[in-house]
Amino acid sequence: GNNVRTTCTATGKPRAVINWLRNNATMRSNSSISNGSHRILIINSTIGDCGVSDPASQCVSSSTLEILNSVASDSGVYTCVATNEAGSDSRTVLVIIIAVPRVALLQPANQTVTSSDDVEFMCNVTAKPQATILWTRNGAVLSEVIGQFSITHSVLGNCTITDVCVSLSTLHIFNTIALDSGPYNCKATNEAGSSERVAYLTVNVPSVITQPPLNTTVNSGIPVVLSCTATGKPRAVINWLRNNSTLRSNNSTSNGGDTILIINSTMGDCGISDPASQCVSSSTLE
Repeated sequence: GNNVRTTCTATGKPRAVINWLRNNATMRSNSSISNGSHRILIINSTIGDCGVSDPASQCVSSSTLEILNSVASDSGVYTCVATNEAGSDSRTVLVIIIAVPRVALLQPANQTVTSSDDVEFMCNVTAKPQATILWTRNGAVLSEVIGQFSITHSVLGNCTITDVCVSLSTLHIFNTIALDSGPYNCKATNEAGSSERVAYLTVNVPSVITQPPLNTTVNSGIPVVLSCTATGKPRAVINWLRNNSTLRSNNSTSNGGDTILIINSTMGDCGISDPASQCVSSSTLE
């Protein structure tokens, strides 16, 4: 985003003509290097009268190259070439423009899986110079743990001192459990600064009846209360069946002599305060 300015001065007789090259390609004033969002200015000037007042003096030429609103792709080898009828001379300057990394999560950024599934998040980083990439969770840096986490990094294309570096980092989570639910941050850092993106993982857990109803024997006419509790994520829905037929609250049995009352309830906030916790459902049949 800053402007870059460099000046080249040459002497000779007759007066030298100065041209600029970038990575051995000729540059023109107002030409665009990348996407046209910035401009290249070349300002040429002369100094003195080129020997009119003093035949022994040489001619002096000056050229200023200015890059407005520079971007990382403007980095390169810039060469000032001065030429007249007697010959030419050149000087080079290395321009390195650093930029804060740009981080993008490859889709799907947020994922929902079932416990014991494997999952991976991928993070694409563009930076100049090359960025160091870390995966964090709740502020703690993740490292490889055999059977639980693995992290791989790769560089796409060239990544020299004048190149914009593109890196890909992949976080693998194996055999997921409910505790793996939550945010995962991909953070990239270089000399210019740092940036990050966050992905969310939700691990669903199959429903399990933790407190089943008990076999009950009572005399005719005595009320019966049966209870059932289940965990799972998302929250389990509990239904009751009698002889493989679904029961509904206030339904009468075949003889019409009694009434069924089903009372459903939930416990906790189903992971809102703790993403790793499971949902608890309870149902009472009376």
